[in-house]
Amino acid sequence: MKTKINRFFLSHSNKMLLILLGILGFSISNCKKEELHNQATEYGTPSATYIVNGTIKSKLTNQPIKNIRTIIHRGYGDSTLSNQEGKFIISAHGSGDSNKETFSFSFKDIDDTLNGNYKNIDTTITFTNNKFTRGDGHWYKGGTQKDVEIFLEPKKK
Repeated sequence: MKTKINRFFLSHSNKMLLILLGILGFSISNCKKEELHNQATEYGTPSATYIVNGTIKSKLTNQPIKNIRTIIHRGYGDSTLSNQEGKFIISAHGSGDSNKETFSFSFKDIDDTLNGNYKNIDTTITFTNNKFTRGDGHWYKGGTQKDVEIFLEPKKK
């Protein structure tokens, strides 16, 4: 007798729960898009864009070095190559919620002797006392940039 009552209760309670969830699902789908977009978002993380404008030069001659791969080790590990003047631009995203943000970089000579055959280096670049521009006034603080010079040593022959 108890098992029949339990089965009856479970069967009907599951049906009631299914009906209730269906009603709630349809009620939210009937909201206008404007109502959903005008609601305040209560979650998120401050973010900012950090741009590094750099020049890569020979430590020995102070001349620019082309074809040096610059790799930033954050997020997807983005990379770029230095141009004829040794210049590169690379950006990363950070939290934007502090006055100090540090990024790890690798500089690698990928064409060996064509540009002089330089030693690879790993270094960090730190952004401090940042002044952000073009923010949206909410979670996105905007962007900031830093100019750097990187000096590579030639490999010994």
